[in-house]
Amino acid sequence: MFTNLIPWRWLGALTLVMLLAWGLYHNGYTRGQAQAARDGELALSELRNRHEQALLAQAEEDNEALTAWQQRYQQQVVSAAEAEKRYLATLSDLRRTHQQLQRKIDDVTHRWQDERGQSHAIECVFTAGFVQQYNAAFGLSSLTADAGNAAAAARRAGGASGAGAAVDPRLRDSGVAQRDLLAHATEVGAAYQRLAAQVNGLLDYIAGLER
Repeated sequence: MFTNLIPWRWLGALTLVMLLAWGLYHNGYTRGQAQAARDGELALSELRNRHEQALLAQAEEDNEALTAWQQRYQQQVVSAAEAEKRYLATLSDLRRTHQQLQRKIDDVTHRWQDERGQSHAIECVFTAGFVQQYNAAFGLSSLTADAGNAAAAARRAGGASGAGAAVDPRLRDSGVAQRDLLAHATEVGAAYQRLAAQVNGLLDYIAGLER
């Protein structure tokens, strides 16, 4: 009699509804989980692809930069080699010119010819004052110190001869000949041209590095 009071029909219906709800929930959960897994794998794959593409782009950029640096370095090496070649060629020309000038010194300092072609011995006097100023102009000595030394020497010589008061030490014969001055000018000119070649070579080298 008690069993007759239980609403079996309603319980069955409720159970069926619950089973259907659970089935729907389980199916939706399973499908949602699978979809989420697929979406996660797709997102991870896209992230990996973007990362690989970024690495590839960076590698290409680094390779291009390295290639450009290698080309620039090679150009600098070539420029430096060309600058050194020009510098050595200039030095060789300067040495050859210097030797030629040295050989010609005696040819133009021993004798001279007049308008009739007559040859005469060169009589040229360079005073002590001339030599002092010449040396001072090249920074070889102090003009004031040389003048003082020459004056002291003249006073000593004048005291010994008794005629020192009339002697100007700057106008005395220095004993320097044309050949001496030309030889010195040849050496100074060669040194100047070597220095100029070094400076120009350095400028060419720097210009090559800046290209």
